[in-house]
Amino acid sequence: MTRNISEVYRKLESKISNLKYSTLRHYISKIKKDNQESNNQEKGSIVKVSRNQIIKYILNWKYKKEIVEDINKALEEYPILKKYKYFYQRFKEYLTNLNVLCLLNLLSSNHKEKCINKYILSLKKDWEAVINAASIALSNGVTEGNVNKIKQIKRDMYGRASYELLRKKVIYQSSFP
Repeated sequence: MTRNISEVYRKLESKISNLKYSTLRHYISKIKKDNQESNNQEKGSIVKVSRNQIIKYILNWKYKKEIVEDINKALEEYPILKKYKYFYQRFKEYLTNLNVLCLLNLLSSNHKEKCINKYILSLKKDWEAVINAASIALSNGVTEGNVNKIKQIKRDMYGRASYELLRKKVIYQSSFP
């Protein structure tokens, strides 16, 4: 029994004179794809939705509206996805509304899902920062924006000049909003 395309190619090469490896590989991959689709239809399984699309759905990001039906089928088959979405929505709501008590209650309750518990465990490594983020309405966005602006100026200069010129260019570009 042949194990891969290379073995099939070697066996057919002597029988077919102008056989190209790429043509054979394309043909075999097409047969495999057709077989998988027919198996999925026989089993009655859901149409595949990409992992990326499901993540976008859970995080309420933009996802393709035409696959909503497929996502609903995936949610029926994997109800844990609903729990992830619910947890994410509560977490985001409590964090953005600075509702510390509800956030603490959400994070301290024992969840049945391993993935959520692992996430909470990773948050507990930097617990003080999480509590501060949930209780203080301050952000370091302005600082991060300035750092990104300086990094972009450095990239634009591409090491062509001295520190003094970089300083002048940062001061010059800081005067424009």
